[in-house]
Amino acid sequence: MQHAGQQFQSFLQDEDLIEEIRQRAAAGKLPLAQKLGIAPELIERALTRARFPRAPLRGLEGAARPRAPPPPSGGSAALEAIVLEQGRPSLVVQNGTFLIPDSRVWRTVLQRTRGNIEQAIARVGRVELHNHMTYQWVGTGWLVAENIVMTNRHVAEEFAIGRGAGFAFATNLLGNQIEASIDFREEYEIDLAIEVSVEKILHIAGKNEPDIALLRIASDKALPSPIALADKEVEQRQTIGVIGYPAFDSRNGLDAMRRYFGDIFDVKRFAPGKVSFPTPDEHYFIHDCTTLGGNSGSKVIDIESGKVVGLHFSGAFLSGNFAVKVSAIKDALRNISTTIAVKVPKLVQEEALADGRHKPEFFADRDGYVSGFLGPDVPLPKLGRWAKDAVAVKGKGKKKQYELKYRHFSVTHSASRKLPIFTGVNIDGKESRRAFRRTDKWFIDLRISEDLQLGNEIYRSNELDRGHMVRRLDPVWGNKEHAAQANDDTFHYVNAAPQHKDLNQKEWSNLEGYILDSTMAKDLKVSVFTGPVMRDTDQDYRGLVKLPQEFWKIAVLVNADNNELSSAGYVLSQGEMLKDISEAAFVFGEFRTYQILVAKIEEETGLNFGKLRDRDSLVRQREEGISLPRALMIRGPQDLVL
Repeated sequence: MQHAGQQFQSFLQDEDLIEEIRQRAAAGKLPLAQKLGIAPELIERALTRARFPRAPLRGLEGAARPRAPPPPSGGSAALEAIVLEQGRPSLVVQNGTFLIPDSRVWRTVLQRTRGNIEQAIARVGRVELHNHMTYQWVGTGWLVAENIVMTNRHVAEEFAIGRGAGFAFATNLLGNQIEASIDFREEYEIDLAIEVSVEKILHIAGKNEPDIALLRIASDKALPSPIALADKEVEQRQTIGVIGYPAFDSRNGLDAMRRYFGDIFDVKRFAPGKVSFPTPDEHYFIHDCTTLGGNSGSKVIDIESGKVVGLHFSGAFLSGNFAVKVSAIKDALRNISTTIAVKVPKLVQEEALADGRHKPEFFADRDGYVSGFLGPDVPLPKLGRWAKDAVAVKGKGKKKQYELKYRHFSVTHSASRKLPIFTGVNIDGKESRRAFRRTDKWFIDLRISEDLQLGNEIYRSNELDRGHMVRRLDPVWGNKEHAAQANDDTFHYVNAAPQHKDLNQKEWSNLEGYILDSTMAKDLKVSVFTGPVMRDTDQDYRGLVKLPQEFWKIAVLVNADNNELSSAGYVLSQGEMLKDISEAAFVFGEFRTYQILVAKIEEETGLNFGKLRDRDSLVRQREEGISLPRALMIRGPQDLVL
């Protein structure tokens, strides 16, 4: 079978993408073509050709590359690069998510499946080397089982050798042992790292076997559970994605490669595409996702389910790519499980556990939100227009109490909406524990009437998720008993609001981490208030609940630089709260996270945040003469104003 040019040939079957690119080219909306002065008729010629000559694909990734393309005015490789930038994009990853392409077709598909892709992204890392005399890093690896990373044989052979019946770390020319680690971040313009050392080489395939290696990594860092392996092989034209670290390689077409990747190499990327050939009689399949050297060892996922379908091992820029099939991956795991204890990920999700109920005595020792946690007193918000709607907690005292206390956080609940009005949590970054896994079992809190709480009837047989208001990991700190209590306490229905499964909460849920990582919080402590924006115009669902369209959050800390209390307000919004803001940077219709004035959140929610209005970091910056827009989009720690 001739595999040359398969990436472009496979793309030519995507009629919807081809038509979109035709229209964009005719309208002068292909940025790369416009920049290089390439006429639309040349793009049309590239789209209508049935075949482009290409050097045959052979050897491992990076071992053979097509020659550098001719000038863009007539070179087919350059034209293909421009077309495939739209048709087979390679998307930069930042803060655990990918930058959405400007292609309408891909944007529709990827927005819908973003949650699956982000989970897969978190479990992929770069293989780093120490004491190697040539390379600082050599490829990609990903979690295939608990504390087990899969990569390619030809990646592992850069730092490992066979020794007897097993394997060992190689030594460099100076006699020093080469060490390896996996960094699960290495993202564009993000300095954070999650680096875990490789403790043992478990398996390196033989020369005539599928290109697989398995590494055991240290268990000193809490990592997410591995993604499930698909239960069947890929099919022709199945939509897939490759997650890995494409690297600059002089053996590629240099100009086309630079233009295509924007001179951004060596960082995590997500590349969507299609299965070109399933090759039923082989241990591999062929795909058309965009890769470079450095992608060796990349995870290949089915975009619709998020499950792993392959291990990328070889390819040539603008030509085609090979991936080991999922059946060969399972065989490798079974082989090592006979000699070591390996927890292989389940292939079928278990049904959610039945809901539970907790009686009032269950919470007898819970401390709840502590107003003096930061030093200065930061009380819970005042109820304002919600004062008559808050649900009173059952108790013996004469004075009504509206605070449901859990370990390190509290909830105040709405009777009319059956949702939390707000939550308050104390977060201690120094005492944080991350070893507790999430559970699928949720609970009714019998300290308030059960008929005022939304149970699983809201979330059954639809695309709604139970959206934590207090993020699961935020209160998980302190001694082991308290951390475990806090983890489990977050799984009460009064701490949840229904959210569509495709709602992009990555930046939202990471806000507390961003703030702590900024090191501006004294003693790494933050108090956070969160809740839904509840409007009369919210859509009714099943006659049981009105679905909130936006969510708010206020973070409070003592600034380590000046020892003063500082607050910052945020919304996860698709534009409703921001529609009176005229800055052109805002694109309404998609959920994004913005930093806005605490006073604006007060206005929209009807709550009273007291002195936090005056301690707002945006207000302080303006008082100091710093010009800022009325809302700031938050994509990472660099965007925060604290």
